[in-house]
Amino acid sequence: MQASRHLFDDMTQALLRAPMKVFDTTPIGRILNRYNNDINTIDTTIPFGISGLISAIFNSLFVLGTTFYAIGSMGLLVVPLLFVYMVLGRHYIQPAREMERVNKTTKSPLLNLIAEMIDGSLVIRAYGNHQVQRFQRLHYRNIDANNEAALASQVIAHILFIVALSLMVMRSSLNAALIGLVLNYLFTILGYFEYIVSMWSQMETAMVGPERIAEYTNIEPEAPRVISGAVDKDRPTNGDIAFTNLSFRYKENDPLVLKDVNVHIQSGEKVGIV
Repeated sequence: MQASRHLFDDMTQALLRAPMKVFDTTPIGRILNRYNNDINTIDTTIPFGISGLISAIFNSLFVLGTTFYAIGSMGLLVVPLLFVYMVLGRHYIQPAREMERVNKTTKSPLLNLIAEMIDGSLVIRAYGNHQVQRFQRLHYRNIDANNEAALASQVIAHILFIVALSLMVMRSSLNAALIGLVLNYLFTILGYFEYIVSMWSQMETAMVGPERIAEYTNIEPEAPRVISGAVDKDRPTNGDIAFTNLSFRYKENDPLVLKDVNVHIQSGEKVGIV
């Protein structure tokens, strides 16, 4: 909670002190998405995920310790299983993390367009059906990819489980009760390993949220409100103000928004700018 509070405060302070060019080039939905989805990820997803991951790791260590104590060197059969899950996790995590970045980036414009979509729902249903079908195809493909990853991990785990069972049965030094205990723990380990890989990948993708917020905390602020020593104390407090051929642009390389403005404001005059 401390980290979430500090990130929230730092991002807010950075945006309040950000120059106008940031708001000219950044859609408001992208900023709201940082305060909505990314802050919610830091507040809920990451703490609960870390808690579940640590709990699963310690439970797995206790189960592995009991298994090694019961069957000795035969417990090394679990090592290939752990290696397989690590390979599957690394293969899955990198593309999942990149997809999460794309997901959060493309979700931002939806906050701007939701009102227009509600007003134009009839037109969307009438003429945008092919886009809906395209989204459904991509969504189903994503679900299929997740199911394939889960199925692959389960198939490999059960193959190793059958191999371990065969080796234990061939050893005459193990009685039926001990084999049953070890098999029960092996089933438990399979569940824990699969859960650890799932939570590991979830934590990797969730860390995209703090990364996106950190981008906004590093925004270069505009000039300070008060610059010490900028105005001499002996400088006159009233007088004429004259702008000669004044030109302004919002940022470098942008077109001029004010060009060759000439204004003369005499002392004591009140001027309104529309």
